[in-house]
Amino acid sequence: MMLALWLWSVIFWIEGLAPEKPRYLAVSALLITLCALTKYFGASLVLLLAAYSFARQRRLGSWAWYLLLPILALTGYQHWTKTVYGLRMITFAAHLAAGVRQGTHASIMAKTFVDLSFVGGCTLPALMLAPLLWTRRKILAGCVVSGIAGFFISSGRIGLGQMLWPPDFYRHWFLVGIQLTLFIGAGFSVMALAAADVWKRKDADSLLLMLWVFGTFIFTGFLNWTINARSVLPLTPAAGILLARRVDMLRAASTRWHPVMLAIPLAVAGTVSLWLTWADTELANSARTAATLIEQKTRNQPGQVWFLGHWGFQYYMESFGARAVVVDDPPHRPGDFLAVAGNDGCSKCDLSS
Repeated sequence: MMLALWLWSVIFWIEGLAPEKPRYLAVSALLITLCALTKYFGASLVLLLAAYSFARQRRLGSWAWYLLLPILALTGYQHWTKTVYGLRMITFAAHLAAGVRQGTHASIMAKTFVDLSFVGGCTLPALMLAPLLWTRRKILAGCVVSGIAGFFISSGRIGLGQMLWPPDFYRHWFLVGIQLTLFIGAGFSVMALAAADVWKRKDADSLLLMLWVFGTFIFTGFLNWTINARSVLPLTPAAGILLARRVDMLRAASTRWHPVMLAIPLAVAGTVSLWLTWADTELANSARTAATLIEQKTRNQPGQVWFLGHWGFQYYMESFGARAVVVDDPPHRPGDFLAVAGNDGCSKCDLSS
């Protein structure tokens, strides 16, 4: 939802800017507000579109008044949440994220490379199309840097601090290192595409794409409470546009261009994406399977079923009457059952009484 609101905000703003169409700008302002209320990072659209508008028109115009509307709306939201909950939710989320980041004790280098790996992993076409996009020398340089980074991270020479989650991460250091090398290389490709595009075109559109990509990258790695694919998601449309612009430029300049050169990398990227989607589906279904087995084993038992875990596991456990464990209401009666989920309730579950 957040990404859809983000994209439509940008579309309406670009269409309404020149020649100026007040209705389009007003709709964009409304969509920016909704986007920010869906995910607070959506508020960065105010800065992004302000920079784009100024670069396009070279001056402040009446468009600036429309960007004040989301600011006023979010300020009102802050006061409303303070009245209702006793907290200004946006600033509270920012302070909470800052505290979590400090608690991870991860270095700037570690955050940068992990962030790049998520960017590359979420934009597989940038990896598959790299032989078409870059010269051999640039590809070799990118492979060397990403290979060193992947090896240092997977072998523990670059400490991840509390960002490290899977307990068997270092046990499979070789496979992890290969994956990190590929994804970090793809992340470098996306960032280089954004920088190269603005360097060559030097227009407002290329600036918009670069700020879009770099801004999301900075937020994900250095401002958000954690680095994850959901935070990287907003830059994927911009990465796709950059890839298309680069491919169009290379195709126009090449006399040996053939559609197969583009079709094969995209087919491979699509196949891998579907494979990952299937794996993610199986992981999600494991929560339902675990909850169903627990319900079958405890159906005729007199005790109350309690559980620890969230996400899908919580949904399915609550659907058959199980109760979540809370601090002020723990399991306390003999014969009660406690289901403890592993991997945030998505992979396995232990049942005890």
